[in-house]
Parts: sequence; structure tokens; C-alpha cells
Amino acid sequence: MKRRRFGLFLLLFALPATQSAAQLVTLPPLPDWCDGTCVIDIAFFYAPDAIGQTDADKWPATGDPDEPYGPQTVGELRAAALDSMVMANILFRRAGLDAELRFVGLELDPGLAGLKDLPALEHVRRERLAYARSKYGADLVYAVTADFEAACGGYHRSAGTSLETARSHAVGVVKTGCLTGKPSLVRQVGYNLGLLGQPGHEWNGERVPFVPFGHGYAGQGKYGVYGSLMATDVDNVEWLSTVEPVYGRVLGDADVSDAVRALRYTIPDAARYSPTVVPERVEDPHGYGCRPSASRACLNERRFDASARYSTQTVSRAPAKRLDVYGIGDSGSVFYFFEPDNPEMLVKVVNGCWLNDHWWVFGSAATDLAYELAIEDLADGGGTVEYRHNGGGVIVSDNGFSTASGVINDTSAFPCDAVGGASRRPPLDPGGPIVEVAREYEQPTVSGIAAQAAADTRDYGCWNRDCLNNWRFSVSATAPYGGVSWGSAWPLPVHGLGNGAALLSFFERDNPEMLVKVVDGCAINGHWWVFGSAATDLPYQLRVDDWATAKRVSGGVGFRRWNLYEHHGEGRITRFIADLGRIIPPHDGGYSTQAGVINDTTAFPCDE
Repeated sequence: MKRRRFGLFLLLFALPATQSAAQLVTLPPLPDWCDGTCVIDIAFFYAPDAIGQTDADKWPATGDPDEPYGPQTVGELRAAALDSMVMANILFRRAGLDAELRFVGLELDPGLAGLKDLPALEHVRRERLAYARSKYGADLVYAVTADFEAACGGYHRSAGTSLETARSHAVGVVKTGCLTGKPSLVRQVGYNLGLLGQPGHEWNGERVPFVPFGHGYAGQGKYGVYGSLMATDVDNVEWLSTVEPVYGRVLGDADVSDAVRALRYTIPDAARYSPTVVPERVEDPHGYGCRPSASRACLNERRFDASARYSTQTVSRAPAKRLDVYGIGDSGSVFYFFEPDNPEMLVKVVNGCWLNDHWWVFGSAATDLAYELAIEDLADGGGTVEYRHNGGGVIVSDNGFSTASGVINDTSAFPCDAVGGASRRPPLDPGGPIVEVAREYEQPTVSGIAAQAAADTRDYGCWNRDCLNNWRFSVSATAPYGGVSWGSAWPLPVHGLGNGAALLSFFERDNPEMLVKVVDGCAINGHWWVFGSAATDLPYQLRVDDWATAKRVSGGVGFRRWNLYEHHGEGRITRFIADLGRIIPPHDGGYSTQAGVINDTTAFPCDE
């Protein structure tokens, strides 16, 4: 058995088929789709040694017995499983599939102790599948094993497999490493649903996908082989194979690699493997009454109502629009001012009750416009706090909070016991008429220029997790962990930000810290513009690479031009430019600001 890239093993067992692949002259019938969204319920059963591992458990010869490895509690394991399912749902949304995975149960199974690979797979099929369907209504059931050279995989619905056979083998096995930090669970679900890797790959052997085009895609890029999600031994982008170009990149072939179309044959079947038992999630469990709308966000189980307005030279206090972004959790939201492809503001309400008995408000706007943000606590006795930015990074609030750093980081915004909170009043009283934006005459400032339609369909070769503007720019960041060393922050896998923006997280996936966008300003001043702001009080460094200047170097890819923006605290940000391998300091052509927001309109020349 060969070792996979990213340190994973593949375990794949074909289900018995009712007819051979050679006999399949026509496609199987396309099932009727669900009313609305097809929901596939998944239950997990974990081995006793799947939590509480140490480095010494993983690497007996060299590991540190005092260093934790993997999930340490049931709560951490549950969070990892939920995180993996969010990644799958993001991929479904990117593919335009009205489908989602839903977590319905997690239980300890002592019978999995010491089992891995096929024994674990067979144990959960024989001992847990019927039980999980009766108790949880699970359509798919997965065993979770310790990360000790175990495999991730499951039964594959091959061509000609009957519906009943697929239903009775709808199981998989994942080691804990398959649930953390990677879209590995999506792969196993893909195998259960009849997908395979790229055609001719050695791991496929004689196996055939349920429909002929149910393969992943692998292609030759400018800097190596890349592939869609199911492709193996390549650098994967987080998209399923499809015949529709993805921002100028080919990710499929109609005859063999169109996983998006292939899943339409099997998702409805899987969603009906078991009747639903777990009730649908209640949207407003505490009855706070917040109702999300085009201009209103509801946060933290609908306890907090968030809305914003912005002003330009010609429009006063126009309402910002809520961007429908999936994957950032319940505590945050994103707003835009002009166009959905040009997000402007990240807002978070964070539960800090464990530390200082308050809810915290963090907000950052990747804009140079004046704006107002109102947060209302809908709990009994709650109230509204309004933050106003009039430019220059100075933000003031009616609850006494003020800052010149350009970022809202109010750690005493609302008391956790709402009784005695801020006085209730209508949020954002404008003191005059609200003027809707009229695009035919509106003249926005530079930050209000929406990214142009993608007329340039070239693939510039970026292969990072989240590449912007037709795979031309990649973004990454570092943040100080514990106030001492620097650690990596990466773009979050989300859906809904468009082609030119990314959200980055410094600590946890459901706590986005930074909004970054690269805007096409070529028609204005011959440059690409970088806007960014972090909803944090931490110093950080943001790096933006221009893949139009990339070249092969020893050990990988180098760039003739990339920018590094460093936030020194208190709103001061400076830019360093790498040009032909030479770092240009700020006083020699760099960018700097005291406003706490990157609004660099000369970031990259367009003619590279």
C-alpha cells in the first residue's frame, strides 16, 4: 500500500456490481432530486484511543510523551468532524449542488479498540450501521481510529452497484488526521458516492466509478501537475472536477472527469438511505427574534443584530449589504457596499464571558470610506452600541470605546448578563433620509471601485488553497502566537466571497481575523490594488504574491515581485516590496499608513 501525499493512506474497496462495466452501455437513471436541499446525515463512532494521543503515541521512538497530538477531548474530536463537514458543504456550494452533509451523532465504540483499516470498516458495518440508522437516521456511518499509520477510506460504489448494496455498505473509516485541517472526509464521502481519482491512476486498479465521468481531474499547470479534489498525488485545489472553467482554469473533461454531474446520480440516493430521525436545527433556539435580511446579519444564535452604513462624496449613510458567506461560523458576518464581489467589512461578536464577563465586538473594514456599524443585543435588558468611523483610522462609540488603530476591538461591548446593559433604542438613527446607492451617477472613492468582470481568463498558475483573480495572487499571513513567536495564518475555505477576496484566520477556523482583497484598478491607474484589515489587536504580517511574475527556482517557485505588509500595532502598517530579489524599504517607494487599514492603490503593476 503506497503512502499518499499529505501523509494519508488510501483504503478503497469496490462493492459487488450487478453487471460488469463492459455491460454498461447506457447511464443509470438519474434519480429524482430532493425537495429543496438533499441532506446526507453522518454518524461517527470513535475508538477509545482516537482521543488523548501524544507525540510519543504517534512516534514511539522519538515522540514527546508530554506533547499532545490530535484531538484531546471528545469536544475537540466533534469540532474536527464538524469542520470537515463544513469543508464538504463548501465544495457542494461551489459546485452548485443543492446538497449538504449533516452531523447527527458521535459515540464511543469500545469495540473499535486496536482496530484500523478493513477490520474497523467491517466492524462498523456489521455492528453499528443498523444501530446508527435507528438512533440517528444516519445515511453514512464512519469509524474514527487513532492516527497510528491507519488508513482513511471506505466502500466505493462502483459501476453497476445496486442501490440496496450501496445502502448496506455506506460506511467508511477515518483516522483522526483525516478530520483535521484537510478536506479528507470529503474524499471518503466521494468514494462512498461513486467517485474515483483521475483516470488511469494506479490506485484505481480495475475499479470503475458509478458513472463513466465520475473521476477527479489532473492537469499540467505552469508549475507542476494540479488536480481537482478527488485527484491523487497532485497539488489539489478545493474544487470538484467540472466541465465549467473555474476562473480560467480547466478542472474537468465531459467524458471522464465531471464529478459535479456524477454526484447528481448518487447524492439523492444517499440522502434517502435512512429516514430522518434528528430534528432539523431550530434557527432561533432562544427566541431572540433577529431575522437576517439583505442588510442585517444575525450572530450567535440570533442574539445580536448587526447592520452598517457607509458614506461617500455623493451618498450619505447608504445601507451596507450582507454578503451570504458560508463557512465562517455563527459569530461573524461580511458586508459589502457596492458589489458582492467587493466585500468591505468583517464583523464579529465573540463570547468573552469566560474571561471578563462580556461579549466582545471586533470589526475591520477594508475601505477608506466613512462608515457606521451598529450591534444590538436582543436579550432581555440588552441594548445597542454604535461605532462610527469618519476616516483616518479613528473610531468612536457611544459606549465610551475609541481607537485610532482603524480596527474595532471592543472587549467590553455587552455584559453577558444583559440586565443593566446599554439602553435600548433604534439602531443607527441617521438624522435624515437614507439614500440608496444609484450606480449610474455614484462616484465612489478608490476603495469603492468594484473588481471588474473577469475579462482576463488566463490561469497564472497559483496552486495555494485560496488564489485570487484568476489564480494570479496568493495571500498568506503570520501572527504572533503567545506574543512571542510567529505562526502561519491561512485563507479560510469559505464560499461566497467571489474571485478577489479572502478571509484569514490566526487561531481557529470559525474565528476569521482578516479580510483581504486584491482589486483590479488597471483601468484607473494601471495597477492592482490591495485592501486589507484585521479584526484583531495583534500585530501581523500579510504577504501577497503576484504569480504573473513567478518562475521556477530550486526547491519550488519564486516570485519577481511580492509585497509584505507589516502591522506594527496602533494602526501603523508599512509595506516592503520584493523586486528582482531586492527588498525595497518604505522610504524607497514602499507604502505606509497610520490608519490601520491597507489601501494600497499601487500594489502591483498590471503589465507584469
